[in-house]
Amino acid sequence: MFSLKNQKQFCLQRFVYTRHILQALVDFHESGKLHLALTPAHILIDGDSVQIIAALDSEKLLYDAQRYAAPELLVQVGMSEQTDLYALGRILFEAWSGVLPDEKENPLPSLTQFLPELPPGLDRFFQTLMAPQLQDRYPNVESDLYAF
Repeated sequence: MFSLKNQKQFCLQRFVYTRHILQALVDFHESGKLHLALTPAHILIDGDSVQIIAALDSEKLLYDAQRYAAPELLVQVGMSEQTDLYALGRILFEAWSGVLPDEKENPLPSLTQFLPELPPGLDRFFQTLMAPQLQDRYPNVESDLYAF
């Protein structure tokens, strides 16, 4: 049976896993790599352990990567940690809301539209993660993790 207590617990779990996923991307970037093809399939979760794995080669994953890709990746200009942040923002927005936003949709739909109990500050977090212009995004994952 679904109760308010269960709903709050589920919301708390989203926050916890989001922090773990952000930290996993920090660890991936600290190893000197950019992912540039990040999809949900590249995020491995085992209990409290989260790992980002390198790009896998399959036609479906390449198609999925395009659904999450940052605008600069599609034109092959200016790729950086912020490129991975954009993809992660789309992945996390979909995980939180159940909806993958249209990349042309600016501003993004509010998460509180899907989950009214969330604080409005979360919308700013996602707006910054998925800003179309690089200079409007967090400069790196550490800044993103701190903002979250």
